[in-house]
Amino acid sequence: HELAVEIDVLSTSKITLLLHASASSKLRQSIYGKNDELVPWQLACPGVTLNATPAKYALVLNGLIGSAHSASNKNTSLTILRRAAHSQMKHVVCANALRGVDIFIHSWNPEVAGSMVATYGPTLRGSMHERLEVSLKARSQARSISRAAQMVLAHELARGVPYEMALAMRTDLVVMEPACLRVLPADAITLAKRCCTLQPGTQRHAACLTPANQRREAKSMNRSVLLGGCMVDSYAYNRRSRIEAVNARYFVMDYWVAAKPNTLASWALIDTSWGEYERRNRELGIGNLWAHFVWAQHIHDVLNASKSLRFSTAVRGGL
Repeated sequence: HELAVEIDVLSTSKITLLLHASASSKLRQSIYGKNDELVPWQLACPGVTLNATPAKYALVLNGLIGSAHSASNKNTSLTILRRAAHSQMKHVVCANALRGVDIFIHSWNPEVAGSMVATYGPTLRGSMHERLEVSLKARSQARSISRAAQMVLAHELARGVPYEMALAMRTDLVVMEPACLRVLPADAITLAKRCCTLQPGTQRHAACLTPANQRREAKSMNRSVLLGGCMVDSYAYNRRSRIEAVNARYFVMDYWVAAKPNTLASWALIDTSWGEYERRNRELGIGNLWAHFVWAQHIHDVLNASKSLRFSTAVRGGL
């Protein structure tokens, strides 16, 4: 069965959202042939029954596929999609099959639209694929996250049961190992942990030189390398007008974020109020509008959710 739901997108236009209740066998055959064993989601989940109803979690895939490495085209997009989708199905959907994971996708890759049902199987509940509308990556990603989150909210209304939590991640993120979603707090905003290398002789080096790190450094063959928490100046190097509190507070990883669906929908504000985020970014002395910093601004300064912010290694992945 399929359910068409009309929803507002960013309060400026309406779309018709097709909520998929089951995969189309004809579409699977047209892309992968008649042998269902060739369908990626089945290869990812051998022997796993994906019938938890209603699902507790929503996987919100978003963004421009392949933007980290190459320009988007049909061949590269499909190659990246299939590799990433297999890992997402295996390590997120199948690993949490008992509690259930529904998938919602928004991408800036209309060339992959026809592959999505076969790639993600019966867990795909909604997908939307549009041509790229803005070139600024952080703004584009925020717009994509919010549109995918709107699908989740629409499906919650349609099924009459809310999701406990939604996990938003890049569509091209390859998940490296099973992700246990139940360890992520449902009422928090959780982001990925990230370590950076620090250089000796700097203030950051001294602050991170704990006894454990001292032992690690002493045992290292290269004693100029030390691991510690990433900060703003790990990625934005203009430090003249930046205070140390900003340096420590306004960096987050942008691979994935776990939160309530309505919280993810608030990422629309990054897009619709982009000028305010630019102004605040300059005021903080960051000087770079990457999602690493814009997300931190959104959480700390717009949502005022600093106390709800958590960091976790429950989802490990790379591009």
